[in-house]
Amino acid sequence: MSAHSYPQGLWDIAAVAALLGAEFARGGATPDQRPVGAGLMDVVTGLMNRAAFTAAAAEVFMGARRAGAPVSVLMVDVDGLKAINIAFGADAGDKVLAHVAQLLALNIQPGVDLAARYTGAELALLLPEADYAWASAFAERLRGVLANRPVRHGAELINLSASFGVASITPADGDVGALVARARAALCCAKTGGRNQVQVAQGQTLAAA
Repeated sequence: MSAHSYPQGLWDIAAVAALLGAEFARGGATPDQRPVGAGLMDVVTGLMNRAAFTAAAAEVFMGARRAGAPVSVLMVDVDGLKAINIAFGADAGDKVLAHVAQLLALNIQPGVDLAARYTGAELALLLPEADYAWASAFAERLRGVLANRPVRHGAELINLSASFGVASITPADGDVGALVARARAALCCAKTGGRNQVQVAQGQTLAAA
């Protein structure tokens, strides 16, 4: 069983994200409250950028390997972000990414888990002490909540969904890059399989929702 100790239910994102958004506007803390230098932070989401995530995740990965402990990666892709940019403008796309980043960051363990913007539409989470069963169930809960949290852009409400790829450490993973690659491959399966779903890496079984 995972050593994670999250709340039984996800937080009220609408209320908390409003407060967090005000903190961002004042130049306050990043969403997961992890101190990140300006050159290591993505300015749209307030999360770590890919370089910072990769370096920090490598340390966590090696520690887990030495201890024989689980660690999981979730890759998250906002469905239809290109279409949102075309329909509503790039500023709407940035607002959507920031919204999803807040959702993720508010539901992980501050100072323990890692959250990052990995590529344009992809966000990444690294969850120490979480096995694939726990991580896939967590991803499914996040997916469901996100689908019920539209973003307001002017007079419009933009409905959202996201695809998730989940992978947990195996003896075959030589470094964190291999773990991330398997999570991204699972994410690709989620996207090609219809989007708005969770897929786990090959050889690992999806947990019950």
